[in-house]
This record gives sequence, C-alpha cells and structure tokens, in this order.
Amino acid sequence: FRLLFLTGFVWAADAMEMMLLSFLLPTLAKEWDLSGTVVSFVGAIVFFGMLIGGTGLSILADKFGRRKVVITANAGCAVFGFLSG
Repeated sequence: FRLLFLTGFVWAADAMEMMLLSFLLPTLAKEWDLSGTVVSFVGAIVFFGMLIGGTGLSILADKFGRRKVVITANAGCAVFGFLSG
C-alpha cells in the first residue's frame, strides 16, 4: 500500500499545481494588467513545459530506470515549489 499512497500523493500534488494555476492567472492578469493573449500564453506554456518535460524524462527513465527518474523529478519539483512559495 505504500507505493499506492506515494503515487497518489505525487498525483495530488501535481493536480494542486494545476488548480493553483487556475486561481493565480486571473489575479496576475489584474495585478500586472496583462492582456487576454498574454494570460492565455502563460497558461499554454505550462502545458508545453509538461510536454517537453514528460518527453525528456521518459527518455531518461528508459536509460537510467523509472524509479531514479521519478524520485529525482519529484524531489526537484518539491524543492523548486518550496523555493517559489
């Protein structure tokens, strides 16, 4: 059950980041006087980053093993999330 809870926690953390983006974008648009085009671009670039990251990390996982890559990627996400908060 430990693996189930760990992967569930990682999935929930990722879902919370996406939910935070939906609350953050309107506030940023108002505070920084951003146009709708810029707000859309910021929202889209997040998903483009996920596409590039997922592709790159899957290649690394094939080379070094999924466990090492998943642990490293989640640790990096946690560190940078903590630093940005």
